[in-house]
Amino acid sequence: MDQLKYFLKMLGWLTVFLLIVELGARLLIKSPTPYNVNDPTLGLVIEKGTLVLWGEEGYGITYYQDYGEVATPYSGGENILVLGDSNTAAWQVLQSQKFTSVAEETIRTKGIYVDLHNLGLPSATIADYFYLANGAIEKYNPSLVVIELTYFQARGAFNSNRNNHFKINQDGSIDFIHLGNIKKTDQPERVQVKYNKFCNFSTLSSTIRVICERTSNLFVDIESSEGIPNNWKDKLPDVAMELRGAYQNIPMIIILLPNAPVITKDTLKLDDAGDIVYNDLSNISDWHIIYPLPEFIATAEQGIMPRGFYNSAPGTGHINSVGHEIIGKMLASSIEDILR
Repeated sequence: MDQLKYFLKMLGWLTVFLLIVELGARLLIKSPTPYNVNDPTLGLVIEKGTLVLWGEEGYGITYYQDYGEVATPYSGGENILVLGDSNTAAWQVLQSQKFTSVAEETIRTKGIYVDLHNLGLPSATIADYFYLANGAIEKYNPSLVVIELTYFQARGAFNSNRNNHFKINQDGSIDFIHLGNIKKTDQPERVQVKYNKFCNFSTLSSTIRVICERTSNLFVDIESSEGIPNNWKDKLPDVAMELRGAYQNIPMIIILLPNAPVITKDTLKLDDAGDIVYNDLSNISDWHIIYPLPEFIATAEQGIMPRGFYNSAPGTGHINSVGHEIIGKMLASSIEDILR
């Protein structure tokens, strides 16, 4: 009887300990997976008022001031729409360090009042930006559109497993495909989240799982090529033209985010694997290109990497506050050139 009592007491204290650790993980390391909503104009986005705490790679707190929109320091002025993937959402850095915040702060000091609407969406591709065009133009009526692009965003636009993608037909033509399981609705509607694994409930176990995966795959390219046709590069210029046309005659800035410099197996790699893709994208004459590779290399040669964090593999992964500072200032300069 006494053994049972002690066992139950031990089990109770163990439960209390795990709950305290779980609470600490949620308060200090990572908030639970944010809810999504079906926005009337934008489709599936992160819910307004969401606060994302992220400490698995870098450390940042991100606040969503509107449906799918990451907060920036100011509001009011000419609307500028900013689209991109997780490097634009930038959960890995503080709100003030994101390149959209840096650009907005920088350009305000020059007397130019703009309101950058950051719709950065982790894992987004060119196809998603094409899909967002009509809704985003209707909602924001932007004077300028900024899109951050990477090699993998370009390639992923042709992935037939994604909800939004471009299909290459046998005759060489391309079609935009929206599978329809994510649709626009008349009113914002919270999406029911289905939890299939315990790690979705537990921030602690999810964090441990991600750290273990990152350690075991430290030098492995985790970007899957499944569902992507071999000739996707041949049709990238056509897709770029489709993207340009979707935003009508609105001036556009394209931030071509290089894959370099990066540290691979203790070697500093300065060559950018996305050069060919970027050449195709930069050939469209009426959009403005920001390509920060020279600035990134100059920083790396001084021993300061624009990618990587203290709690992740050095010189790899998402851009850090240094990289955001570089991009933000270059973006502010381009915005000034266009709007003045």
